[in-house]
Amino acid sequence: MRCFFLALSALLLGGCSFSSNYRRPQEFDLAPVKVEFSRPISFSGFSNLSGSDRRFLLCRGSQTVRAEYSRWISNPDLMLMRALASGVPDAVTDKPLPRCNLVLYRFNWCDENAYLVADVTLLNGKNSSRWMFQTQEKCEKPSAEARVAAMDQCVERLAVSIKEKLAKLPESR
Repeated sequence: MRCFFLALSALLLGGCSFSSNYRRPQEFDLAPVKVEFSRPISFSGFSNLSGSDRRFLLCRGSQTVRAEYSRWISNPDLMLMRALASGVPDAVTDKPLPRCNLVLYRFNWCDENAYLVADVTLLNGKNSSRWMFQTQEKCEKPSAEARVAAMDQCVERLAVSIKEKLAKLPESR
């Protein structure tokens, strides 16, 4: 018992304080897209080269920082796959599905604008379509919630772009 009190005293006198200043990080997710794809599609092969991970990536001018208290629930590429897949219709088919691959190059905020840049490839048998997708959205306020809302708008535009290209991609036989 004496050792316990000595250890507790050492902690308290040694500068270890139990501060009430702790702030729990907020976690956010991308909203499911409202876009409905015209036919089933498989989202796979997404990769993230953006430098973004779970913590928000913010830049001001030439300086880039990771937000301490604002985080994604998962890595951006995985959240993108899930958000986009929410617009895929259910269908039973014996034909191979068109596949969407994506390389994420930018997923951050600079000077209160959300940016999403990705190399997107649609594959359907011997038919393919590839393009560089780029968009930005102004954040209404400098808050984490406003940043997420702006990024959701960027993802919605990505879904529209994929839907348009998918409609032009011939069916495989």
